[in-house]
Amino acid sequence: MLKPVLFTAEVLAVSASFFRHFLSLQWPGLSWESFIDLLLPYCGGEWFPILPVVRVLIVEFFNSVLEHIVVLVVVVVVVVVVVVVVVVVVVVVVVVGI
Repeated sequence: MLKPVLFTAEVLAVSASFFRHFLSLQWPGLSWESFIDLLLPYCGGEWFPILPVVRVLIVEFFNSVLEHIVVLVVVVVVVVVVVVVVVVVVVVVVVVGI
């Protein structure tokens, strides 16, 4: 049940980090805030008063949530790799020992 959630989180984290890396290569001074400004142009407070709120929410999402997801994914991958290495070493020791 948790696998689809973790997979989705991993895909989002990898996509966000790749996208951030791509943006930094293409436009070195471009930040998430300025990129969101390109996606959601502010057309005046009278016409679209919700756009600044949406912009802030999106920027906060990318700046905080995805950073934590990336850290979580890295920790999970490191733990899985360590467990796999330990299991392989134990299996090799048991097989060679017998």
